[in-house]
Amino acid sequence: MAFVVSGLADYVQNNREIILKDIVLGADSISRMTIQPGVKKSADLNFLNVVPALQSGASCGWNASGDATFTARTITTAAIKVNMAFCKKTLLGKWTEYAVRFGANNEEFPFEQYIIDEVIKGIKVKMEKAVWQWDTTNTGELFDGLLKIINAASGTIKETISSGKSAYDAIYQVFMAIPTEILDKEDLAINVSPLVFRAFCKELTDKNMFHYTADGSKTEVILPGTSCKVRMVKGLADSVGHLERKIVATFDKNLVYGCDMLDDAEEVKAWYSEDSDEHRIRVDFNAGVQIAFPDLCVLGTMAADPVSPESAQGQLAAIAANTAELADTDHVYKTKEQA
Repeated sequence: MAFVVSGLADYVQNNREIILKDIVLGADSISRMTIQPGVKKSADLNFLNVVPALQSGASCGWNASGDATFTARTITTAAIKVNMAFCKKTLLGKWTEYAVRFGANNEEFPFEQYIIDEVIKGIKVKMEKAVWQWDTTNTGELFDGLLKIINAASGTIKETISSGKSAYDAIYQVFMAIPTEILDKEDLAINVSPLVFRAFCKELTDKNMFHYTADGSKTEVILPGTSCKVRMVKGLADSVGHLERKIVATFDKNLVYGCDMLDDAEEVKAWYSEDSDEHRIRVDFNAGVQIAFPDLCVLGTMAADPVSPESAQGQLAAIAANTAELADTDHVYKTKEQA
């Protein structure tokens, strides 16, 4: 007896739509944004802002007042592809050779599901960073990320955070600059890098703020005294350093992610190539980001890495100790004089 699988579709073909959706929309930050499908290359995002005016009704007459303003921001996407090739003969002589089949089953892709799963994870990690940090002036970065777009947008509220500030102080400075009209939004969040987030959480415990709450993933903490989330965003992690000190406060739906998803521009495929005797994986999709209302976004820039509150407390303790020592010395000196 044996398993007969010739009648089953391969993993990619059978799960194409699920895989594709996970690749295109699965990164943490992207999953929270407003999704704008049907963007082939670029598209206008049209927004309507209606501001009625309240007037005195004590007298008759008609005096029209108030505006309905249409605004448009352009989202530009880039075509992105992943091309990978695998020769299963390289698996021979290793523990992996048990999965290699030749002859009639030559087209069977060893470890197909596991490889595809890892490809998905890898793309999601790279896209998480791309939507925040990419800059088309850098080689290999195909669209502008949110940090560049927000910084260049007219109306963005910018906060310069001087060196010597702790993570808590820096985050609170950004919070105080958030426009009043979005303070009650449920998806309001202050997005920070892992560097700043860890310093912030440590500071909360150092300050004995044990009442603070975090969600189940431990990547969001409510800023004490507010209803605003402070969120760790892996896409803000930066080995260079200066981008890790960026803090972005806005509501999630104010950030827009553009893709196609309505056409064959998005594709994932795995197949066996007889020409090269190798298995190949191809992923094609397009992506880009934009901010809907820059004037409802705060961009904080820390001049230096957050300082440790312990160092500040240590300095105060040292000052207090020195003051006490001087006071004691002065007391002894006066006592001798009186004697």
